[in-house]
Amino acid sequence: MSDFDFRPIDLSPAGIAQACELLRLVFPTATHITPDYLARLYFGNPLGESFGNSCFDGEGRLVAHNILIPICARVHGRDEMGIWPFQLATHPQARMKGLFAAIMEKTHVDCRERGYGYLSGVGNQNSTPILVGKW
Repeated sequence: MSDFDFRPIDLSPAGIAQACELLRLVFPTATHITPDYLARLYFGNPLGESFGNSCFDGEGRLVAHNILIPICARVHGRDEMGIWPFQLATHPQARMKGLFAAIMEKTHVDCRERGYGYLSGVGNQNSTPILVGKW
């Protein structure tokens, strides 16, 4: 992992444009992914501002990104704040390098430090075993 630099997501217009570019590369049929769409995800949640992590390669290229959206659910009879990890994306040239596991580990730590009680998400065939087995 020493060749990669993990940082909090950049919520500036330039950071949102960079995330949009990666997401459109990873999800080419998702034409709804625009800077305005991402800005709504980052700033439009009434439960709080989204946060997350980005990963850059040695050349400064964004190669992984994860948006974490605050949610709330009734758990065992009481309202509890949780996180919905959304649009985790890894650049095709950076896959199979452990970035998914690393960014999810950082997500887990960040959520605990912020007091979130659970994580609720939908994985694909590659991510589900990691999500269920580890977190």
